[in-house]
Amino acid sequence: MKLSKILASLTVILLFTSWLMGQEASQVKMTNLTDLPSAVAGESSLGYAGMLGGVHNDIVIAGGGANFPVGLPWEGGDKEWYSSIYLLENGNWRLSATILPMPLAYGASVSTDDGVLIIGGDNKDGVSKKVFMLSYDKSKSDLDLIAYPDLPEPLSYTAAVISDGFVYVAGGMNTEKSTNSFYRINLKEKKVWEKLTDFPGEPRAVHSMAVQETSNSRNIFLIGGRNQSNGAISRPLP
Repeated sequence: MKLSKILASLTVILLFTSWLMGQEASQVKMTNLTDLPSAVAGESSLGYAGMLGGVHNDIVIAGGGANFPVGLPWEGGDKEWYSSIYLLENGNWRLSATILPMPLAYGASVSTDDGVLIIGGDNKDGVSKKVFMLSYDKSKSDLDLIAYPDLPEPLSYTAAVISDGFVYVAGGMNTEKSTNSFYRINLKEKKVWEKLTDFPGEPRAVHSMAVQETSNSRNIFLIGGRNQSNGAISRPLP
């Protein structure tokens, strides 16, 4: 058999093998869960935008959020923020006896070994710089709320990741506009947020944030979002 035919056959075999291995690779699976119940017995649940949460001790935690309970925005309805917290246990949601320290939505959330860290956000009174942790206590089947140092500035629509013992927060809107802010806190010391050099490019909020770790590097990516100032049209970002 000619060498060219042998190489062509090997190429087909390798491609077929790669395809088979790709089919065996784990894939993201989506499952529909039960809807969040209403925080008020007997009322229908409207759903919530901008909820805060994560996972701790195998319990899914989802709190806060906002909606329009008495009319949609284009109908002149007012936005309402919430402080209730839901727990997903054995496939069903239940309300926690613990509530957020204030009605809150549109902050950053990151799951850590000690609990879910809630960072910033906003409500009808403005943008928050508060940071706190929701920790699920198995002995009492409910949450503990632990205060953390405030952010150096109020931020909503921000994002956060955890890497190598630090939580990093980047971007978001302060009281006036999108920012290039970049902060981190040491989860062992929990003393203060360290201000890092502002990230390059346009200010952004409502973005995604991810960590890529390899054997010789660690990278933080900011993806998408928008550059927005109060009273101006926002600019979508790649």
